[in-house]
Amino acid sequence: MSADSTVSTEVALEIKPGESEESKSTLDAELEAGQEPNAVDGPHPATFGPAPDGGLKAWLVATGGFSIFFCCLGFANSFGAFEEYYLTHQLRDESPDNIAWIGSVSTFLQFAVGMIAGPLFDRYGEKVGLSLRQ
Repeated sequence: MSADSTVSTEVALEIKPGESEESKSTLDAELEAGQEPNAVDGPHPATFGPAPDGGLKAWLVATGGFSIFFCCLGFANSFGAFEEYYLTHQLRDESPDNIAWIGSVSTFLQFAVGMIAGPLFDRYGEKVGLSLRQ
C-alpha cells in the first residue's frame, strides 16, 4: 500500500428480501450526495468515518471501567472462599446449598442492576445517581 492511497467508501450493498432495487439505488444516491441515510435504516458503515482519539481522558475511562469489572467479577469468582468461611464460622448450621444462594443472588444483582442503570446513565448521564442521593 502506498503512502498516497486513499480509503474507498464504496460498499457492496445486498438487496434484502422484500427490498426493491429502487431502495438500493436510493441509498446509493444518498451516499453519493453526501447525505446521511434514512434514520430507519440506521447509519451506513460508509458514513462512520475514522474512530476519534479521546486521548488521556478516554484511556482513564477505559482503565476505570476495567478496574470496576476486575473488582466485581473477582468478588463473584471468589465466592467459594467466602462460602467455605461461612460454613466453618457464622453459618455452620446451614447447608452448603443454602449458603450458595448468597453468592448466586449477589452475582445476579450485580448484572441485573447494570441492565437497568446502564441505559438510564446513557440517557440521563450522572443526573440519575445524583438525584437518588438527595
